[in-house]
Amino acid sequence: MKNSLLLASILSLFIYSTAFADKPEWAGKDKSKSAADSMEQFEDELDKKHKHKDKKANKAKHDLDDDIDDMKKDKTNKAKKDKALDDLDSEDKLKGLEKQRDKKASQERKELGKGSEQGQASREQHSKKWWKFWGDE
Repeated sequence: MKNSLLLASILSLFIYSTAFADKPEWAGKDKSKSAADSMEQFEDELDKKHKHKDKKANKAKHDLDDDIDDMKKDKTNKAKKDKALDDLDSEDKLKGLEKQRDKKASQERKELGKGSEQGQASREQHSKKWWKFWGDE
C-alpha cells in the first residue's frame, strides 16, 4: 500500500509539473504566419551570406588580377634587363673573339724550325687554314 501511494504521488507530480511548464514562443500562434516569417528570415540570412561570399570572391578575383598584372610587369622588366645584358655580353664576346684572332694571326709558330724535314713538310702541308679550299695561301 505504501508503494502504491508513493507511486501515485510521484506520477501526479510528474503530470502536474509538465502541465504548468512554460510554453515556447511559437506555441499557440498561427503556424502559417510563423512559418512564413521564419522562411523570410532564413532567406534574408541566405542573401546576406551569399552577398558576403560574392564580396569575398570579387575581392579575391581583384587581388588575383593585380597579382597577374604585377607578374606580367616583372616578366617584361626581366626580359628587358636580360636583353640588355645579352647585348652587352654579345658585344664583349665579339670584341674578345676579334682580339683572339688578331693575337693568333700575329703569333709566331714555335714549331717551324723544329723536328725532322719530313715532320716539317707534313706539318706545313696540314697547317692550311680550313676555309682555304683551293690552295691559295
